[in-house]
Amino acid sequence: MKTKIVLVYPVKEDYIEEGLDEHFQVLLSKCLGKNIGLVFVDTPACEIKNLSINKNSDSEEYGLISNSFDYVADYVDYWDTLQHKVNSESKKTIDLSPFVFKAHEFEGRSNASRNLFKKNLFRAQAEFLRMFGDASLVLEEVHKKNIEILVTDFYTGFYLYKTFKKEFSIDYELIDMHDSTLRRDFIDEIQKRLSENELLMQMDINSRPDIVGTWDVHVRDRGKFTLYFLPDAKSEYVSGIISDKYGLASFFGKLDNDLFVFKKSYFYETLSRDLFNEHKLALESVHYELKISEREGQWWIPGFTKQVPCEFRLRIKLSE
Repeated sequence: MKTKIVLVYPVKEDYIEEGLDEHFQVLLSKCLGKNIGLVFVDTPACEIKNLSINKNSDSEEYGLISNSFDYVADYVDYWDTLQHKVNSESKKTIDLSPFVFKAHEFEGRSNASRNLFKKNLFRAQAEFLRMFGDASLVLEEVHKKNIEILVTDFYTGFYLYKTFKKEFSIDYELIDMHDSTLRRDFIDEIQKRLSENELLMQMDINSRPDIVGTWDVHVRDRGKFTLYFLPDAKSEYVSGIISDKYGLASFFGKLDNDLFVFKKSYFYETLSRDLFNEHKLALESVHYELKISEREGQWWIPGFTKQVPCEFRLRIKLSE
């Protein structure tokens, strides 16, 4: 029998009091008498401090391997309230958050790296794990603890469902109760993040760049980028990753004789992180046209910018 994933929207400040009460009542009806798994998820702005395992007065394991978060109080308050309410109605509750330590491992590797590509790659991997969790570890715990209902946020829940459809079913009711547009918005974002993670998994961390250049010929260090083709690039149509001072971007394009034309799209992780500083990254795809023999080219954002000069050198080694 499949474990049901119940998706919740964990920001208490976005509910009116009556709406939140109704939300919890519907949730409790789904959890009544069941073995419940809770994934208290991390977020980009959170700092995690691991706490200890607790047991109830009857010495039955209900887990609550909790984490405290330096984040907005309403987020933490929501999860605290949810845990208390679910504990009172469920047969057994276990907090499934073992994946956070792996995210910290990648963060440490990012901070320690002097290579910008590796720094960006590790940071993107840490961000993915922090938002979605280690799906295999969570599934292992679900089987081990015989979890019937898994309560979590949209990111973690939808990722688990997409990854292990034979193991899970999914319940959107509590998301749709809050806002009928949330499901579509979440899915659009998650699909993009999943495709980016698939791209990350194909990259060799020790790869040498195929192209090194700058998209700012006046301040070269500001616009310096390195471009990496996917390892199996065999035709004129190529894709891969671009790294610059802001983070990672994906690209897809065509290499045709003396001309390389491609579109660059910054990773969602890069765009989200950039909202907190003064830089303005392109939300739309950036178009590039490079003339290989001249080691020069241009870039532009259709409808927003004129063509801007750029320059590069390349080491393209495509398979025959």
